[in-house]
Amino acid sequence: MSYPFKSGFADYKQYYQSLPELAASLDKKVSKYCKGLDNVCAYSLDRLKGLLKTYRGCLCKSCDALYYGDDEHYYFIEFKDQQIRNIDPDTIRAKAIDSLSLAGFTFASDSKLPEIMKRSILVVVYDNPDDKTLCVLSKLAGKKGCPKDNIGEDILWGLENLQKNSFFSEVHSWSEAVFRKNFIGGRQ
Repeated sequence: MSYPFKSGFADYKQYYQSLPELAASLDKKVSKYCKGLDNVCAYSLDRLKGLLKTYRGCLCKSCDALYYGDDEHYYFIEFKDQQIRNIDPDTIRAKAIDSLSLAGFTFASDSKLPEIMKRSILVVVYDNPDDKTLCVLSKLAGKKGCPKDNIGEDILWGLENLQKNSFFSEVHSWSEAVFRKNFIGGRQ
């Protein structure tokens, strides 16, 4: 496993793991998203968030992983294994925003938060839904349907507001299959 010794990252090498390790440590079901991807590594934000406890006085929420891409973007990845209708959007939003703070406090302490936000991408990965669930989601979204991301995929749970409010430059809610194709496909 190669480690990106970029400015600000070297001090956190012990939090750098392969995506399958990160997923397996969270939930055995989720690890299927990353099967066979031992060469794709990210930082464990769930392990890193303890560093903020002394700074903020409370334990923050966090996404599962932070992948720093060759394109110099921060990919905040949250794996969800429960049924889509049981996923709490408020929890995802809290995890996403706290993760931005965590990245600013640790990896990009020399940068201002707006600079980090311009290079931040949120990816929520969920279990492949059945057609009945997708039908329910479409009805919940109203006549307009779900908002779309920049590749035409639905953005679920109202997360598009995180992009509209400039917290993230892009927001994606991808099924496992779309995640493997669009995120992992270019990194194997």
